[in-house]
Amino acid sequence: MAAEYAYRLFGDFEADSCLIIHKPRVFIERLVAAVRTKLPDWRTFGTGVRYVDPMNTTKEELDIFFCKHFKYAYQKEYRMIWIPPKPELKLNFIDVELGSLKDCCELVSLSRAHTGEQ
Repeated sequence: MAAEYAYRLFGDFEADSCLIIHKPRVFIERLVAAVRTKLPDWRTFGTGVRYVDPMNTTKEELDIFFCKHFKYAYQKEYRMIWIPPKPELKLNFIDVELGSLKDCCELVSLSRAHTGEQ
């Protein structure tokens, strides 16, 4: 997730749509609850990513979950992670459903904007 809008993210991630989250707390609570139904014993964390200069940091300063090369600082990423109760060698795909998000989010599609569709 990105904490700020940046048009270049569409190209960087080859996306033609984005979800604008007007009520982040509501969205995150729903996401965590939905994932909890599939991964009940996993711990959940979320925070803004810290961007670091790889030539000017130490291994001790790096948080593997929440650090990223400073060349991506424009992304203003907010990241959610789930940690299993015991180490896992293979992580399986899970599909979660959050239901309607109309009360807290808005879907913006560039392809519809260019064609005039609603």
